[in-house]
Order: sequence, then structure tokens, then C-alpha cells
Amino acid sequence: FMVAFCLVCLLAVFSITIRKDDPEIKNKFFVLALFVMVLLILLGCEFVYIKDAYGKTLERQNTIFKFYYQAWIFSGLSAAYAVYWMREKVNRVLANVWEPGFRILFAAVLMFPVIGSAVKTGNFRALTNPTQYSKATLDGMFYMTWQYKGDYKAIHWLRDNAKPTERVLEAAGPAFSHYGRITAGTGMATILGWANHENIWREGDWKVVGARKSEVKKIYTSKNQAQVRSILDKYEIDYLYYGKLEREQYPESSPANFAFLEKVMEIKDSDQKMTYLYRYRSGNEG
Repeated sequence: FMVAFCLVCLLAVFSITIRKDDPEIKNKFFVLALFVMVLLILLGCEFVYIKDAYGKTLERQNTIFKFYYQAWIFSGLSAAYAVYWMREKVNRVLANVWEPGFRILFAAVLMFPVIGSAVKTGNFRALTNPTQYSKATLDGMFYMTWQYKGDYKAIHWLRDNAKPTERVLEAAGPAFSHYGRITAGTGMATILGWANHENIWREGDWKVVGARKSEVKKIYTSKNQAQVRSILDKYEIDYLYYGKLEREQYPESSPANFAFLEKVMEIKDSDQKMTYLYRYRSGNEG
């Protein structure tokens, strides 16, 4: 169906004649070019896709997911002009039939920001009943101030004191979780984030991702200082974070393992256990 739809629309677009003396030639050409891009994207995704690790049933998921973003944006831009054109340029009878339907659909779309926001915010409860756990804010890390105090302080310490080009180590954990929060909050690089997401783009064999996951675990659990130093040097790590998730992910770890590092921050976390941020000086500097 999609192939047939795209081909018919392409033929329709290319059959449109634009006169050189048309005062809106630039507008029309731009909008039609956008729509052609939309059709080529949709058509392309029917024949070409990037293989990932999701298996046969979902093997095209990420290709469509990523490319359709562009198609939606281009469609929205061209639709804005189409609304103007339908209202002002086409036969008045046809416009009078089309416009009421458009108004109804447009009004339905406008319901989402209002109703969706109310549902997501519990009817804006934080505005009427703010607490230390719930308040009206644009700070996406507010939940950390009470749920992950150590993470919140470490992120702000690194923002204030570390360079964006420096690297910080944190625990590697599952996707769609709190793992990766230090790098997400600072923009600093690390050895490994959400392992399964990284693996999707590496043919699904887990060689690179598995090796890195193992090395991160060694850093947190090994009592062999030389081994830990060699891995930190390999990835040019400047800071090591040891917080709530690191304790949970590596229960055999201990702050004692990092006695050779410079402690730059410590705080009692939300679970009443101590959280630490260390600076590492590579080579013989440590």
C-alpha cells in the first residue's frame, strides 16, 4: 500500500505545472520539494533498512522510527502552506466543504496539549500543592533532589569544576532506567551507557559492548590497583563516580577499592549511605 501511495503521489506532484510568471512560484516549489522529500523517505524505507539486533519481527523498526521523524517535520511544514492554499486558491465550493472538516480535526489536535498536560501532571497538582517531592519546575533533574541526592550534587559539581571534554565513569546498566544519569546530566563521555542500545548498532554480537561492560565491572570490583589503573588509562577517565546505582549494580564493590584516587566530593545519599566522586590522575600523577 505504501509503495503504491507514494508512487501515485509522486506522479501527481510531477504533473503539476508551475508557470514562470506565477508570483508564488518560490513558495510552491519549496512546498512541493518538501513533499517530494516526504514521499522519497517513505518510499525508501520500504526497500532499504539498517539491520539491528531486534530480530526478524522488528528488524525495520529503528530505520522507520528515525527516518519518519524527518517525514513528519517536512509534512507539517508543507501542510501549513496547503491549508492556506485550500482556503484561498481552490474553488470556493470545494473550500467550503473542506474547511469545516479541517476545523474539527484541528480543534481535536489542540486538545492534546491541554488534556495531555493535565494527565501527566495529575491535574497540575504541583501548582496547587507543592511539596519537596513535587513542584512546578522545568528542571528535569528535580526528582534527583530527593530520590538521588548524591547524583544531583555530583552532576552540579562536575558542571562547575570539570571540563566538558573530560570523562567520567559510572555504572553501566539497563536501558530506560536511571543509569547513565551522570553523563546525561553533564554531557561528559563515559566508557559505556545503556549496553543494549549501544549493541543495536554493532551487529548484535556483543563483542565491543560486552568487553566494555566487563571492564567497567572490573574497575568497580577489582582490588588489583594496577589492573584498575590500566583500564582507567586506556579510556582516559578523569573522574569516577560511586553512588547508589554503583552499589546496587556491583554489590561486591567498596569505596576502599578507590583509596588511591583523590576524593573530591562526598555526601550522604537518599538511602543514607555515602556517595563519592573521585578524580583520577593518569600514569604516575595519581
